[in-house]
Amino acid sequence: MAGGVLGEDAGRLMAWAVARRVESALWAVAEGGDLAAGTAMMVQVRTLADLAGL
Repeated sequence: MAGGVLGEDAGRLMAWAVARRVESALWAVAEGGDLAAGTAMMVQVRTLADLAGL
C-alpha cells in the first residue's frame, strides 16, 4: 500500500512502529530495570506485529 496522506508506504510505517516499540521495551529493561514494563510492551509488540502482518 503506497502513497496515502503521508506519502509513505503503510507497511513500512507499521514495521517502523513495531521496531520502535521493541526499542522502547529494551530501553525500559536496560536503562530503567523495569522488566514488567518491558514485558508489557513486548505483548503490545506482538499485537502490533500481528495487525501489521509481520
